[in-house]
Amino acid sequence: MRQATHLLVVLLIIGSAATSGVVFVGSTSAAAPTLETNTGVQVAEGSDDTQISAADLNSSDLNGDTITYNLTTAVSNGTLFLDGTEGGSEDGMRDGEQPVGTGTFTQADVDAGRLYYSHDGSESTSDYFEFDVTDGNGSTVSGNTFEIDVTAVDDPPALTTNSAGTNYTAGEVVVDDSLTVTDSDGGTIDGATVAIDSGLDADVDTLAVDDSIASNNNITGTKYDNATGVLTLDGTASAAEMQTVLRTVTYTYSGETTASARELNVSFALGTGSNNTSPQTTAQVIVTVGTNTAAPRTTIDQPVEGATLTTATSRLTRARTNRATGRTASTAGPTRRRPAPTAPRR
Repeated sequence: MRQATHLLVVLLIIGSAATSGVVFVGSTSAAAPTLETNTGVQVAEGSDDTQISAADLNSSDLNGDTITYNLTTAVSNGTLFLDGTEGGSEDGMRDGEQPVGTGTFTQADVDAGRLYYSHDGSESTSDYFEFDVTDGNGSTVSGNTFEIDVTAVDDPPALTTNSAGTNYTAGEVVVDDSLTVTDSDGGTIDGATVAIDSGLDADVDTLAVDDSIASNNNITGTKYDNATGVLTLDGTASAAEMQTVLRTVTYTYSGETTASARELNVSFALGTGSNNTSPQTTAQVIVTVGTNTAAPRTTIDQPVEGATLTTATSRLTRARTNRATGRTASTAGPTRRRPAPTAPRR
């Protein structure tokens, strides 16, 4: 702390004799600012609208000078910004405002409710910034830290379909053997459902799962409802276990091979039952049952609203069995026959 003191010297002249003396009249000082409040704040994981008010951070100056906060270390798990600056709207949300970084803000900014912190949604449990407090005369209070405590949020598991397609002949086909299930929090998932949402023909369409693999991965029961086309998996499993089981889900078509082509929308959803603690996440695979013998095609469509997913479209082919020979041949459309040769003219 630096302090300047000015002494007033008075020369006393009495008559013809001059007597000099130093008389202390008073002193003035350029006082350093005072950091009065530095309580920090508590924010929820992923929150983007936490205001830092004067009740959290407040400094004053005896001489009424402007208080400036010079940041020496920026936040690392989020963004500190001044609302309504840099082209952003004054709405408590970051929509154009630049990060404060290791820049500055003033006590006036804090008092006006412009200072905000936005968390980046990571699994971090804390954040902070370090700062010095200065006034208009250059006096400084150094080495201060503003603490930010982060309250963890149970993030929903993520389910992504990634089917590259499989040739469909007779019997069954794995719907998606490369889908992924992840959970950033490392929690468990309470069951799952797989359903034919559209295009269902209850008489010929069936979904199933490998029960042996399911039981070895904490799935305690499976049930398929023919009427609704829903396969239910009960049990509490980790993301890795649930992924292993869902990769074994198969679709079986048992109808006539001459049936018209149609699309089946097969969806995977995490979480079942009224006591489910896992937010439901849905992903879809579109299966085309038809007579196309070309290699299956996969296209990536837009995610279903509100879901974390990638949608894959698989073109599956089916085969026709010759009852006389017992051989199976793919049907790619009508077969053109060569005309029978004619006898040569004599």
